[in-house]
Amino acid sequence: MQLIQLILLISILFFFFVFGLGYGLVPRIMDVDLSELVKIDASAPVKVINAAFVLQVLFSISVFLLSSLLFAYFTHPRPAGYLGLRKPGKPVQWVLVLFLMVGAIPIILQIGNWMKLIDFGPEVAAQQKAYEASLETMLRMSGVGSFAKVLLIMAVLPAIGEELLFRGVFMRFAARRSRSVVFPILLSSVMFALVHNNIYGLPAIFLAGALLGTIYYLTGSLYLSILGHFLNNGLQVILLYIGSSGSASVKGMIANDQLPPYVTVAGALVFAVSLYLLIRNRTPMPLSWADDYTEQELSEKAV
Repeated sequence: MQLIQLILLISILFFFFVFGLGYGLVPRIMDVDLSELVKIDASAPVKVINAAFVLQVLFSISVFLLSSLLFAYFTHPRPAGYLGLRKPGKPVQWVLVLFLMVGAIPIILQIGNWMKLIDFGPEVAAQQKAYEASLETMLRMSGVGSFAKVLLIMAVLPAIGEELLFRGVFMRFAARRSRSVVFPILLSSVMFALVHNNIYGLPAIFLAGALLGTIYYLTGSLYLSILGHFLNNGLQVILLYIGSSGSASVKGMIANDQLPPYVTVAGALVFAVSLYLLIRNRTPMPLSWADDYTEQELSEKAV
């Protein structure tokens, strides 16, 4: 019943914010044609790109952020605790997650490059090309202002909203049907990967989601999976911004996600050591972490 309520809530918010405000008002206010927002590339006018950013913000806020917060607020006496918004068990976990994600990014990018070697047919290739052209256009940064805007929309908002929904809510739902944490992590990662609608990036996004779920479980804090998610998105935005003012070789390497082999190897080593230390310093959630209510929460609800 709670899952049905969540799906209904997401649907209502999606239709109001995205279809109502997004597709209904944004094109009129920003003077763009709705058809221009379907396919965005380097030739798109600035106003069209800005309109696409507004739609992205409305989507992130409605589907991920608001739906999670409202669902937790209306169904639980402690919404923050329900979503896992509690401080980590050990301060060192902040540092370990930082190094863990820095090491993981080259691996994730390399997996994405290997996927590009697979031929999924001309239709999928065309869809992927259009997706990459749109993403590249939205990631163009000409100054500090545009860098801050891209970082907020493409890194900060997704990190908060998507972690609240996939790890904070869906992972908890899945944990009620499993005695092991493996199933909740895998299921939330599959949903996380599918919602990104990127066939070539599917394995890399799935593994990133599994890593974020593991971070959440090992630390008991959604703040750290939010940090990990932000680092995964944000460091790539930062590298693109730095690379835009670098040499031609640096620009090409970053634009094509082509990292030197030694970077991937070094990343794998940093990742392995950081994961080992995080496991050694783990403060995992208790076995009852996915229960609807504890005895104390039930008494608070009754009052």
